[in-house]
Order: sequence, then structure tokens, then C-alpha cells
Amino acid sequence: MKSDRVLKYVFLGVAALICLLLTPFILSFASGKTASFLWGLPSLMIFLAGAAFLFFGTEERKEPLSLLAFAGVLAVLMLTLLARISLLPNVTTDFAEYINIWLQYIREMPGTQSLTEDFANYNMPYLYLLFGIGKLLPYRAYMYAVKVFSVLFDYVLAFFVMKLVGLKLPGKTARICSFFAALLVPSVIVNSAMWGQCDSVFAALALVGLYFGLKDRSKACWAFFALALSFKLQTVFLLPAVLLLLFAKKIRIRDIWVFFAVFIGTLIPAMLAGRGIVSCLSIYWNQGNSYSELSMLAPNVFSWLPTGTKSNIPVTAAGIFVAGTVVLGFLLYLYLQRKTLDNDRIFRASLIFALMIPFLLPLMHDRYFYLADTLAVVYLFYRPKRWYIPGMICISSFLCHAAYLFNTTVIPTYVLSFFILGALCLLLKELISGTEKENPRLVSSGESLNGR
Repeated sequence: MKSDRVLKYVFLGVAALICLLLTPFILSFASGKTASFLWGLPSLMIFLAGAAFLFFGTEERKEPLSLLAFAGVLAVLMLTLLARISLLPNVTTDFAEYINIWLQYIREMPGTQSLTEDFANYNMPYLYLLFGIGKLLPYRAYMYAVKVFSVLFDYVLAFFVMKLVGLKLPGKTARICSFFAALLVPSVIVNSAMWGQCDSVFAALALVGLYFGLKDRSKACWAFFALALSFKLQTVFLLPAVLLLLFAKKIRIRDIWVFFAVFIGTLIPAMLAGRGIVSCLSIYWNQGNSYSELSMLAPNVFSWLPTGTKSNIPVTAAGIFVAGTVVLGFLLYLYLQRKTLDNDRIFRASLIFALMIPFLLPLMHDRYFYLADTLAVVYLFYRPKRWYIPGMICISSFLCHAAYLFNTTVIPTYVLSFFILGALCLLLKELISGTEKENPRLVSSGESLNGR
């Protein structure tokens, strides 16, 4: 009814106004300093973006929610944002000793000269963001601006978690719940709003690439995986999924030029500013060489060694060789089974890779299971009876985040690594044995994973 639609717009406006007005008070309370009312504007923007993602993804116009359900959804959406706002004033060592210094350097350098210098170990797209913040905003806004960008991508990430869930479960309830489940994963909350990291950005872009691959949109798949890789090297944890999509003939190898064109395209502004292409392409190599410990609070095989064990060439090379061999062996198995690679098996194998690769590689950080966290949310909705697998993944990842953020160890990292190992073994057994049955009710309620 038209009156219901008008009331929904009123509810949306009221919720947006509450976010706008509450944000400066929450920031003032959390930081102990008076916050400008202008900080309500980014909060308003993110809230409206989140609402648009949610209602567009659930096709609200075609299948309208009741007024009560609509109001409830807006209330939960508002709470997910305000919870993040309360964490923004937290200052981490990473920001104080790295990002803040980079921003000051950008501000001090004339024109675009900072883009030509090798002063940071992030790839160029993220440095463009820092360049804009450093040049356009006052110093006191630096940390909030960095975090707000990442928080915005929390909602982009949630949207594509919802889209992936919608490939199997087209019902509105499942899609809305998956959207909020992604936003409420503890590591997702603290990674952006508290830590100020940009894992939500690369993870969201990687999920977009996976979604388009499963939808047989070859060029879009290649393009978004390239964008994800241009933001963070950890995209390699999901890149084997591209090979699975090729095995299943869901994307085309002849479109690989899109991947290289997009990746190189992200470097062009820096090269126009005067930075050499070799310098641009060596950023990730230099980043990897800057790590000194075999495991930096990562719950993987190297956490079984004494804390602080330094990396060395023989051990690091052996770890990379073993990880590469296992991954190639698993890829060979999947290639031999390529006729069985439907969307369901491709997705589950993608989750396995997102666990397997950081579990076996040396030089991993506490945040490197973030991508597995987001895929685990999708898995939870695909197979709710196996809820304990996403639970093991997300708990382990969050407690590793907490060990850094709160400087406290609830469960030793080497113990958490067995949670990851257990989840990995269960997923491998499920995929290889083929004994996991689809829920008949879910299959009959809508389109299959292949969208047919």
C-alpha cells in the first residue's frame, strides 16, 4: 500500500536522523573529547548506503516487508553502525607508528611527490586513499577518515555475503539474516572500526569476484579479483578459486587480459606522478621481506614453534614449498573431479583454500583468516547444521585479533590453530567424501546453486 511505503520512508528518515545526531555524542563519550557534529555526516552516509545495500539485495519493492519487520531491520542496521562508531576513537600501534606517519609524510611532500616515493608497504590504490586524506583533511580527522572508509566496506562486504547466500537461499529472511550475520562477525567489527585495517576492502572485492564467477560473468570476475589483489596481497588465499571457475568453464581464460589491465590500471596514477613500474610491482615483494617472525599471532602450523621464532631462508622456503605442494595437489584433485564442480563445490573449495593457504604458509599475521571468516558466514547459511565449523573459524580469528588489540591472550595461539585445523579437516572430508547431503527443503524452495 502507498501509505505503508510513505511510513517506511518516514522510519528510514528517523533512523538516519538518529545516526546523524547520536554519532558526535558517542564519539565524545568514547574519546573523552568533544566531537564535531560534522562527524554525523559520514555516519549518515554509511547508514543510508547500508540501507540501500540491504533493501536492494532483498528486493524490498517486489517483496515488501511488513512495517514492524521494516522498523526492526532498520533498528538492527542502526545498532551495527553505532557499535562501530563507538570503537572509532581507539588508537592502535599500527595507526600511530605507520599510517599516521605516512599521512604526515604525504602532507609534507609537495604536490604528488609522495606517490613517487617508496615510503609505505601498501599497494597503490590504498595509498591513493591516504593521499587524498593527507592532502584534503586536517590532522585530527586522519584516523577517523581511514576507519570510516573501511567501515563503509563492511557494508559492501555484507551485501555480497548476502548475494552469495542468495544463490542458494532466495528467501528474504535468509538474505537479511546473512547480511547482519556478516556485520556481526567480531573480527569484521574490530578490524575496521577499532583497528583501522582495510581487510574489509580487499575481502569485499574478492567476494564480488567470486560472486560474478559463480554467475558466469567472466570479465567482471577477472576485474574484481584484480582490484582485490591491488588492495591486498592476501587475495591470493582465494585466487585458486579462479582456477576452479576455469575448470568448470564458468569463466574464460581468454578474458585474463582484463585481470592484468585492471591491475596495471591501478598503478597508472602513480606512474604518471613519476614512480617507476618496477617500483610499483615490487611493493608486495618488499612487504613480504619486511616480516621477521614465522608466525605473528596467526593460528597456523608455525604457531606450534616458540613465540617470536624468527624467520630464516631455509625454513621460510620449506614452508612455502610445502604449502605450494599441498595447494597444487588439491587443485589437481579438483581438476580430475572437474565434471562435479558445481557452484556448491566451488564455494566449499574456496573456503578450504582461504583456510589452507594461511594455515600452511610462514610469515602470516593475526588478521590473515579474515577472508575465511567472511566465507564461513556464507557456509553457515548453506549448511546450518554444521554451524560449529564457522564457529571454530570465527572464534579463532577473533581471539587472534583480540590478542593484539587488547594485549591479552584468552586461548594460546597454538591451541587456536587446532580449531582451524579441525575446521579444515572437516571441510576436506565433507568435500572429498561427498557424504554431506543437501537439505531437501532448501533445494526445493528456490533456484539451485547453479542458478538453473
